Amino acid sequence: MIKKIAYFLLTILALGWIVYASGDIVASKNKNKPNQLFGPQDGRILVINQLREVRNQSINFNFSDPLKEIVKKISTLENKSYRYYFSENQSHFAIESTDNWEKKNVLALLNSFGGNVTILGVRSFRWNDFEIKFSKNVLNFQKPTTLITKHEITWDIFDKNASYSIVAFKDQIPEIKEFYIKDAGTSIYSRVSVQNNSNQAYDDREMFANYLPTQIDSYNFRSIKYALRSDSILKESPFRNWPSTGYIALRKDKKTLFLFDIPTSLTFSDYLLDARLIKDPSETSFQLSTIDNQNEIAPKTTFYYKQIENFVYISESTSLLAEVDSDIKLGKTLSTQAAETARIFDFQAKSVMERTYSKNIQKTVTLYRGYQISKEFIAYNSNPDKVEEKETTIERKTFDAISEVQDFAIGDERQGIVAVNSSNEVLFFKESARKTIFQGKSNFVGPIKVITEGKFKDHFLVTFKNEFILVLPDGSLYFNKHISMEQPTNVGVNYFSGAGQEFFVAAPINGGIVCYSTQGQKIKSFDGIKEASKKPIDAWTSQNKIFLGLFDGTEFHMINYQKNRIYRSFKMDGKATSSRQLNELIFYTNVDKQLHKVNQKGQIIQNYGMTVSILENPNGTYLLRLLDNKMQFISLETSETIKNTTLKTGENVDAFDILDGGNNQIIAVLDGISNKIRYFNKAKTPSKSELVGKKKVILSRADSQKTYLYTLNDTYIVRYELPL
Repeated sequence: MIKKIAYFLLTILALGWIVYASGDIVASKNKNKPNQLFGPQDGRILVINQLREVRNQSINFNFSDPLKEIVKKISTLENKSYRYYFSENQSHFAIESTDNWEKKNVLALLNSFGGNVTILGVRSFRWNDFEIKFSKNVLNFQKPTTLITKHEITWDIFDKNASYSIVAFKDQIPEIKEFYIKDAGTSIYSRVSVQNNSNQAYDDREMFANYLPTQIDSYNFRSIKYALRSDSILKESPFRNWPSTGYIALRKDKKTLFLFDIPTSLTFSDYLLDARLIKDPSETSFQLSTIDNQNEIAPKTTFYYKQIENFVYISESTSLLAEVDSDIKLGKTLSTQAAETARIFDFQAKSVMERTYSKNIQKTVTLYRGYQISKEFIAYNSNPDKVEEKETTIERKTFDAISEVQDFAIGDERQGIVAVNSSNEVLFFKESARKTIFQGKSNFVGPIKVITEGKFKDHFLVTFKNEFILVLPDGSLYFNKHISMEQPTNVGVNYFSGAGQEFFVAAPINGGIVCYSTQGQKIKSFDGIKEASKKPIDAWTSQNKIFLGLFDGTEFHMINYQKNRIYRSFKMDGKATSSRQLNELIFYTNVDKQLHKVNQKGQIIQNYGMTVSILENPNGTYLLRLLDNKMQFISLETSETIKNTTLKTGENVDAFDILDGGNNQIIAVLDGISNKIRYFNKAKTPSKSELVGKKKVILSRADSQKTYLYTLNDTYIVRYELPL
């Protein structure tokens, strides 16, 4: 029994020793890791990852006098496998190698530094006033007074590919900044844990771009909660109570402008009255002594203000306020300037707590998964002999449609633009002049068609639910009247000219087809199909006979116009694209992600293979086939294809257009998510500039010298003159 107890006790003691010894080994192993050698006691820690990139750079880090000499010696080293750690509070540094240190390697390094070297032990030395120890791949240098405190903080999670990193401790929380040195400048990336933070990030572009002037010299947005956490001056200023979500301070022509939002139910004069900065709501100026720590103003500076909707502008300059007010009324806002908008907002995060832009600095601060993430870019010219390539200026012109544009079409550039706005007004633009042609009595159903044949060639055909109009190229109304339809429609009216006949053809919402003469009288109707057409009625000639085509959503019906009866019907998706080719109607339809070309007998005559989706351009001359990251354009007149063009990463195509012209053929595509437009020529050389637009894109060549791109931006039609 005693033997059993003794054996048991020995076993327990052995296990205890194993646990103790292994724990001690692990502790000893971790003890010599940089994460334990350096910590909060060092204040800030500098980690140099890429010595060559850092060698000629000025680093905002305070080295103690002994370390300054060390840095000079280290800067001469060529070993790419070393990483260097420096303490700001103490004379302490370490060199981490990708290989384990050996005694001979350590001695060689110390001898290259010069000075006195004393061997103290197998893994310890004294060099000048430093005590040196190495374990595995870490070589540690410290003065006898160096304090190494045990801690549980993990701070060495920086990007090892950064040029250098700086780790700062605030309330035991490490803030890590990573610096990437490139030819154009230095990018700075930092993150700090902000658990339970009440700050909120905002999409400042979405909120303010429509209310900002163009050609800004500098821009700084800060959410009010974020700014108040660190800005002691703002906390004492009446300004702190004014912004609802955040505010922008910008410079333009050496003048300062502040922009912020307030609740829609209030006026800014209410705020000024509450702060006792004005005595009467009619006063347009007030005095302010402070705003924040980033925008210095003289005591009792006089500010003027302007309120547009729930956005307030304040500035020392009345001329700048007047300029901004005029630009916004004309639609000349930052949101319509693609290059300017991209320069300010297309840097890192979309939603931010702070965004800064100037000629040499770009910065964003945002929140992500419990971290406050900051990214900054500081530009510099590393090669003074390098000639900077100037960005091509793209001329822009806007046409104000008063309310949101539903659709637009363009004729010959010297003639003009026809548009329909959300008030169902038909507008005609010729250069800067705008006139209202017609007020629809019912809703616009569109699209606007530009007629390409017959006596109405180049006329605009505009359809409403109960009527349609014909607009001449000069903007006048055909016969100065509209044509009322016997029955309402949900799709656009079409025009036919051929075989000695001319007429308009409509698809009533209760099914069938109705034809109207060019004078507006009903001349024929077909009631044999009760389902309404999902698309405008096709009209074409085949074997000297006139045919009409109706898509009811599941079938296509081919109708003999003269005999007024169904000639043929076959299954066809109502979303199919139809096109006249050599006196025959051809269909392109996407079935089970296979693009089929189908003739007017319903027979598949070509299979283009796997296809994600298909789109038609505004004038119905090309089809866009999308597959994976490729675009293929198919002519709806000849079925010829343009070779595949690669999509950009993450790009979506929601609209496109092609401008024919031999070797000067231009292609433009619109990404409906980012609202960016890019264009390229037949050789598929993409433009460097990305334009901004929505819903639709149209290309036009006014003459041999000018190429225009038209698109939409809410209430405006925007025209860019392409530098081709």
